[in-house]
Amino acid sequence: MKVWFEHPAEPARLVLAWQAPDGVADRRRWQVGQIERTSDGVVFRYFQGSEFEAANSGRSVEALRQQGFVSFPAFDYEPGKVVSEGVMATFGRRLPPKSRADFDRYLEYFSINPQTTLSDFALFAITEARLPGDGFSLVDPLDPGLSGGEVSFEIAGFRHEKVTNKPEVGQSLRLVPEPGNLHDEHAIQVFLGGERIGYVNRIQAPVIGEWLADRYLECVVLRFNGRPGAPRAYALLRLHPRKTGLAA
Repeated sequence: MKVWFEHPAEPARLVLAWQAPDGVADRRRWQVGQIERTSDGVVFRYFQGSEFEAANSGRSVEALRQQGFVSFPAFDYEPGKVVSEGVMATFGRRLPPKSRADFDRYLEYFSINPQTTLSDFALFAITEARLPGDGFSLVDPLDPGLSGGEVSFEIAGFRHEKVTNKPEVGQSLRLVPEPGNLHDEHAIQVFLGGERIGYVNRIQAPVIGEWLADRYLECVVLRFNGRPGAPRAYALLRLHPRKTGLAA
């Protein structure tokens, strides 16, 4: 059963994430920078210092370099560097041009109805603007104050979980915080029935944890992709305000 975005949320900002290639022991995604709207337009900025370490569980820029990180191809890497020219055009080259005859099929692959009005920011968030082989992606870190709409997230660790029954698109998922997790205090498990199929990824887990406390969430399997032996799974999260009382 195909699942569609009906009310995609508008991101406030997007994180540029990088993942080391296969063969590197630590393949957690690094948060290396962000793009955000300002009064002067869209700006890209590399993280630096304590901000970088806070975004990456205390890991340092030096550790990032040791993993093999060099730079995002379009912007020479320098901690704290700000780029204000051509940001959207640069990241837009990571998507097929809208003039292509098959662009509607591209949208449909990501569960977007071609008739849906969608900003480029929201399109980046849903597709993650991935290219094969370079390890970069754009991730919506989510807005804690969002009251409604739909977002998607990658189910981290999916390929490592030995699931008995393969998940199918459209199946309901259950999100269960794991505060005792030794590696991530914000860890949220993703269950299909009584079986864990992975975790909410580290970039989006902190805000989803906040939402679990004071929002009503619906979560379903959205899509699969990846390579043989390295599948990726994604979930769609529908966000609603929690009802605090009953009508008379």
